[in-house]
Amino acid sequence: MKKLLTYLFIFAVFGMSSAFGQVADFEKANKFYDQAEYQKALTIYDSLYRAGFENTAIAYNAANAYYRLGNLGMATVYYERALKHSPDDEDVLFNLEIVRELAIDEIKPLPKPLFVMWFRSVSSFMSWSNWMFASIALIWLAWIIHFTARWKGQRGIRWPFIALASLSVLLLVVAIESYTFDQSRQKAVVLDDTVYIKNEPNSSASDLFLLHEATVVEVRDEIGDWYKIWLEDGKVGWIEKTSIEKI
Repeated sequence: MKKLLTYLFIFAVFGMSSAFGQVADFEKANKFYDQAEYQKALTIYDSLYRAGFENTAIAYNAANAYYRLGNLGMATVYYERALKHSPDDEDVLFNLEIVRELAIDEIKPLPKPLFVMWFRSVSSFMSWSNWMFASIALIWLAWIIHFTARWKGQRGIRWPFIALASLSVLLLVVAIESYTFDQSRQKAVVLDDTVYIKNEPNSSASDLFLLHEATVVEVRDEIGDWYKIWLEDGKVGWIEKTSIEKI
């Protein structure tokens, strides 16, 4: 169970006075989980997360509890939420892959240009914030080298400075693109065992195709009680809001 980071997050964001109660609730939920009382643990984890304690540990523990209860849909939701906070967390990635293998629907993505696939694989190697940090670190390094060389009266430092500055700009572009890509995608997970996707946002509309629990979709629009969703294989349709949960 992930504890230390949760405590640091709680104390840093909510302060000492309000944090003690949340830490106690988190510990209580962990004890319920260890005793295999998953529903009791889940009630606390879920309430903490929805109250604003959004971090990897609580989302990960909630996902594990949902998985133990056989709720693959909400388990996927919380594993994906944990992944948003910690994109490189090995435990989250491993458990999420297990849940994905249990999902019925197999969505085959549309083919993308080779350059787009390459750029996406590179940009997904780290979170956008890490790319931004690397960009800032490089430009600082470039200026430090530049001013140090001038102070010592050294020459020939122009090209290393240009190289580092150019690489910093490139990483900045990757960071901005990665952030824009993440913000433009509102992912959601199907919660119903089976649900028909409609061609219009009403229950009497024609059925287009069928989806099952734990399938990840992308929300593109909404009208009333309906979401317009898009799948990686190019399919588009409408689903009732109660049938999915946004990540």
